[in-house]
Amino acid sequence: MSRHLRKRVEEISKEFARKNGVKLRIIANRTLSQAVLSNDMILAEIALIAYCLHKLSLKEHVIKSPKWKAARKQIISNLSAAAFSLKGDDLGAFVKRLDATVTRIEGIDDRLGHFAMNLFEKARVKLASDAYALGLSLSRAAELTGCDKRKLQGYIGITKMHDEEGGTLGIGERLSLLETALGAA
Repeated sequence: MSRHLRKRVEEISKEFARKNGVKLRIIANRTLSQAVLSNDMILAEIALIAYCLHKLSLKEHVIKSPKWKAARKQIISNLSAAAFSLKGDDLGAFVKRLDATVTRIEGIDDRLGHFAMNLFEKARVKLASDAYALGLSLSRAAELTGCDKRKLQGYIGITKMHDEEGGTLGIGERLSLLETALGAA
């Protein structure tokens, strides 16, 4: 498992260094699917990081800020250190570095963000909604992503997910679709 986590964090670091925001979103979606399938909160946190980096990378006012260069360098450094810690199977150091990455992202969002709700709060709601769409219960989707359940309910209530589905699938069918999606990723 640690090899898989390390590769995923290395992939995020590489794409973030390349300024490839679109690829970061793809990584976030794939990682969230794996987190849902394996019920893994660490993978969910990695998906949140990738999603937030995707969002920051696409905001012109952020990437043009003089503060962004130093923050970006620190985020890449934290991700690289997190991946390196798993080469020695040090999960504690890995989680510590992920937390430092989250803190750095929240800090830059605080300084440069334009919205009252911070980026991680929004990301938690968005990815919890995606996890719910993948078949998790509302409670489990909120728990997996660290999202506030009420915010998730409100968000799901205003989405058009139910309009897009056309019909409901059973849990077995949703699991099969999820496994197929992971195989294609």
